[in-house]
Formats: sequence, structure tokens, C-alpha cells
Amino acid sequence: MSVILWNRDRLKSAIGDDLIFIDDNYDYQIENVVFDNRKIIGNSLFVAKKGENNDGHNFISDVIKKTNAICLANASNFKDNHNNNSRVVLVKDTVKAMEKMAKFARDDIEGKVVGVTGSLGKTTTKELLYTCFSNYGKSFCNIQSFNNYFGVLTTLCNLPNDTKFAVIEMGMSATGEMEELSRIVRPDITIILNIAMAHIGFFEKEEFIASAKSEIFIHQKKNGFAILNRDSKYFNFLSDRAKKNNINTIYSFGEELSANNLVQMLDYTIRDDQYFAKYKINNKEETFEFQSPDKNIARNLMTFLCIANVLGLDFEKCKNSVKEFGVPRGRNNIEKASFDGKNITIINGTYNAVNPIAFISGLEVMKKLDTGNRKIAVFGDIREAGDKSEEFMLSLEKYILDAKVGILIGIGEHIKVLCDSMKDKIQVMYFTDSTQVVPLIKNLLQNNDLIFIKASKGIKTWKILDELTGYPTDIYI
Repeated sequence: MSVILWNRDRLKSAIGDDLIFIDDNYDYQIENVVFDNRKIIGNSLFVAKKGENNDGHNFISDVIKKTNAICLANASNFKDNHNNNSRVVLVKDTVKAMEKMAKFARDDIEGKVVGVTGSLGKTTTKELLYTCFSNYGKSFCNIQSFNNYFGVLTTLCNLPNDTKFAVIEMGMSATGEMEELSRIVRPDITIILNIAMAHIGFFEKEEFIASAKSEIFIHQKKNGFAILNRDSKYFNFLSDRAKKNNINTIYSFGEELSANNLVQMLDYTIRDDQYFAKYKINNKEETFEFQSPDKNIARNLMTFLCIANVLGLDFEKCKNSVKEFGVPRGRNNIEKASFDGKNITIINGTYNAVNPIAFISGLEVMKKLDTGNRKIAVFGDIREAGDKSEEFMLSLEKYILDAKVGILIGIGEHIKVLCDSMKDKIQVMYFTDSTQVVPLIKNLLQNNDLIFIKASKGIKTWKILDELTGYPTDIYI
């Protein structure tokens, strides 16, 4: 059953003085909010905004004709022949109006808002937290990786007011962006998973990334608490930043032994196709089973265990959900493909890659899996690495060898240094573009091969995945 998120009175209360026109006789019943006209479903509110390539105001006529959507438009951009149309709400500025709606929706819930950031694993952790929290009440989170400014606005505008747990993934690629998100989200609980050289092309040093991530504390609710990774070399720095913003309650998690950790992972075990992690939680041991061989899922679960312990949630309630949790597609999840009498196992990392750790975690999975034949790595450039691109690529060599990869297929400009370095150690194939690999890949593979595909989104390695699996990758990839 659809939930009505916005009606006339709620829109008027949220937008306030920025509202220019709304029909007081029209029954507005809005079930979702979008700024992409292709995402309109049923009774949507389409927010027209100007983007890099298109202006949403140019699509309003078609939206009115072809859908049931209500349109939110700038009064100054709107064409006269649509003025006073009941299905067009006019405002001074659609982006500011959307931000006001987002803040209104966030302040209208009585439940907890959890803000999640970090250099790696944000989306998977957000999905894992959402899955766990759903066992304890109505929960909500960003769709896909909607973690930038407009993604977070869209998420909050679609937040039902009876939500008990809202998990908001928050991303950034420049100084100041996280503070802006913090101002809108105002989390009760903040999580910083890790600090690594993601988006390093936008920062001169790794410590600048830590500083930018710490902006999440600036507008956090003062009676809340923070969850930090004690294994990170930036733990003390981030703790100090939290305290400077009056967040004095800080809980930590990690693998390294520390009496100060609220949650510690004691062991990670693989038995056949089963994966187990043992945790020490406030001096009590708990064991969880996982579907994925990726140890990062077990690491990231510690953030939920911290929150659950503080809030007094029964761990047993969520164990089945954790066991059944699947890694979001494209983030080193395991897939199978069959063609020409061959059965292939794929570690699918096609979504994106922003630093070497994203490759290394998949190579760790590859090291543990044995499908009975060769191991093949299809790797492409890290396009956000700036002048560290070649250094990042070369750092993968020892992990590739340790995982016993037999064939390396390199794609892009900067990976060539890695291919040249490894050509005397394993079989190497080099291409400048993923489209060159697509027609070759099926003939190259043999029965029971294990193939790991990983690169920045712009390398388009999903085309190779599509060729192997025979069905199209989700549009967000």
C-alpha cells in the first residue's frame, strides 16, 4: 500500500515563504519525490532543476501530458501557458524548496537518523544497517548510492514520518561538502567507517580526506554519539574532531585488541561455503553467519553491533537477516555464468573503484575461493586517483601474486605500468578500452575459471560482465 508523503498543507508548511503558487482547491497526494523525469512512478512530485546537460523545466509539458505527477518549478523559469495549472507548484527556487522539504521531513520523524560515511564500503554498510534495523521497526535508507547533495535531498524528501531508523549514506569529494550534508541530515548517530585515499585526485594528502570526513560532526545532534574505527590511524584525530563539536560519547570497533572497543571481531572463519565471524560485544561473545566470503561485510557489521548494544536491541533478532544479506551488485559480489558448456565464477566489482583497497578486498576473496581452474583478474584504471594512478596500480602486484592470479587483463592508460611490471611473472593482456575485451572474453575463458572484474566506473567493465552473464547490468552501474 502506497504511503502519502506530501499533501498541500505539508508542502506549504515545508516550503514556507518561498512558495509562489499552489492551488488551494487541488487535492495533492504525493507518494514519492524525484528530480529525474524518467523515475516518475504513479503520484510523484517531479522537481524541475537545471543540471549540467538539461533543464528539468523543459520536460514539464511532457510530464503533465504523460503522467499523473505534480511538478515543482521555478516561477521565473516557467512558461506562461502553464501558469495557474493545479499540477504545477511554483517556488522561488526549486533546489532551495527541495532542501526545505528535506529538512522538514528529517525533523518530522521521532526515530533515529544514522549518518554513514567513509572512504570505502558506505553503500554496502548502509544496506547492511538497513537490513538489520528492519527487524526492530520501520526503517529507511538511500536508494542505490544516492549519497551526494541531491541524492541526500531526494532521500530525505521520501522519508516517511513514522520511520524508526533512517540510515543516510553521506559521500563527498571535496572540502565543505560533508558539512553541507551534515547541516541537512543532522544525524543522531554518526559512523565513519575508514579513511583511505579515495577521491585522492581532489585532495593533496590523505589527512585532508580525514578532515573533510570529520565535517559530519559539525551539525550532528548534540545528544547523539559517534561510532569510529579504532583500527584506523585517524581514530584519535576523528575523536578529537567529534569532541570539538560537542559529540562527547564515542564508541569504537575494530579487529586489533583494545580494551576500549565496544565491539571487537575475534575471528573470521570459512567452512566450505559458510562464513562465520565471532565478536566480543561489551565482554560477551556473539557469532554471526554470512552469505558472502567478503570479510569487509563482517567488519562493517561491527557498526550495527555497536549501535544495537547502546540502544539495547536483541542481537538474535537480526542474525537471520545478516545470514541472508547479499552484497549489492557490482561491489565484489559473487555471480555465476554458463555459456558454451563452461561454468564461470565471477567476482563482480564493476560498480566502481576509487583506491587500491577496493581491489585488494576482492583479491582476498579470490585467494579464498577455489573453483578448480585458473584465476583471472580483469582490472582497469582508478580514474579518481589523480597523479597517484600509476603508484596505486603498481601497489597491487604483490596482492595479485598472493591470490595466485594466472592471467591479468589490464584496461586503460595508467594500468599499463602494472601490466609491464608483471609480464614476466604471469600471463598479461593489455587493452586501452573495455570494448576491445568484450568480443574476446568468452573465447579466452575455460570451464571453472574464476574471474575478478574491477575498475573505475568510467572504464565500463560492466560491458564485459554483461557479455558473460547474458543480461544487462543495472542502469546505475
